[in-house]
Formats: sequence, C-alpha cells, structure tokens
Amino acid sequence: GKAIVFKLSGTALPPSKVRRLSAQVQCKTPHVQGVEVSNWLQESQRFSVDLKLVEPADARDEIKLHGVETFDLPGGLTREYKFNAYAYREGRALARLVFTNPKTEEYLTVEVEFKFVAPETVGQIEFNTTCRQVATHPVAIFNPLPSPVVFKCEASSPDVRFSPQNFAVPPRSEATLDIVYQPILVGSGTATVKLKSAELGDYPYSVTYEAKPAGLEKAPIFKAPLGSTDTV
Repeated sequence: GKAIVFKLSGTALPPSKVRRLSAQVQCKTPHVQGVEVSNWLQESQRFSVDLKLVEPADARDEIKLHGVETFDLPGGLTREYKFNAYAYREGRALARLVFTNPKTEEYLTVEVEFKFVAPETVGQIEFNTTCRQVATHPVAIFNPLPSPVVFKCEASSPDVRFSPQNFAVPPRSEATLDIVYQPILVGSGTATVKLKSAELGDYPYSVTYEAKPAGLEKAPIFKAPLGSTDTV
C-alpha cells in the first residue's frame, strides 16, 4: 500500500471571544458563583485556576473573591467550578477565571460581570421594653480597608439614638456601636436604622419595637426641718 504524509505547521492564537456571564448580587451578603467548565478531552484533566478581579482597577479590599486553585474534571464532562464573591458597597465588577492544564498549557478563560446592589437589610433588631427605660442592641462592624472608616448614623424613629454618636472603625479592625431605644410613649411599630459610609456603603437594619406602660415608680420622700430645703 501507499501512505501520504503531510507535515503541518501553524500558530495557535488566543480565543477570539471570551465567554462572559453576568450576576446580580446584594452587597454585604455572601454569594457563591458557579461557572460551567467543559472538558474537551476524553481523559481527565486537572486545571490550575487563576481567579482575579479585573475591574474596577482601583478596587482595594471592598470586593473579595476566593476559590480553590485546582479543579479536577473527568474526560468529556461538564461541571461547575464555584467561587465566593463578597462586596461591601454598590457598583460593578469584572472577575476573570483562567483554567490552565499545566501539562499541555491549554487553557480556558471565563469572565463574570457582577452588579452589586444595595441590600434590603443586613440584620433584624428587636426592642421590647417599658416607657422611659433604655434598651440597647450592639452592632459590630468590620473595616477591611487599610484606612479608618467613618459612619454617619441615621434612624427613622426619634426614640432611637446611637452610642457613640460619631462612629469610626480603625483600619482592618472591628468596632461596636450601641443602638439605643428609649421610648416615652406606649406603642409598637417598625423603624429603620442606617449606617452610612462612603468607603463601605450603607448598612441598613430593620427595627421592630414595642413600648409597654411603665410600672408605678417609687414616690420621692422629702425630709427637712422647718425653714430649710431638701432635694432628691
């Protein structure tokens, strides 16, 4: 028989178009993002995974991405690679994942475009007390940035205040703020509390409260000789 042999040469170019996914995620809420990866070979491949934040280029630690660095995929199958995403404030971000086979140097690139939106609430606060009595609820805030963060505290109810009123969190530290409720009238209802920061965005809390009638207070007793005064 005869055999015809061809010698081929060429250049492998990068993909002309990168697959891009999109996701809308609430800020200050842990999110697990899945990315489908297909093994184009009929044998198992172990990929090295490079996960990085591409945009915004000036982002610091207000956006966090985390995923495992290796991903095993049986031949001919499609499975999800999952990674964690967390953002402190609203905005858009672009994450890029590159799956590389170290042996063949073949790779696959996937991008995920995130839209981080404001959360409806990050916590529920309940107050149940009597009139003129003080109830407190501590709130801990962590600052992941290398610089201090100052918060402006707002409440929709006049019976709610903050201690301290000027709230600042040192770099890469946690600080606690007391939300204080001291009602003067009997009643129940709902309110909102919002801690606002330019660097870390808003922390909205939902508040439910109930103020019951105060019990009888101890009557003051005055004792003084004639012609003098006494104070309590």
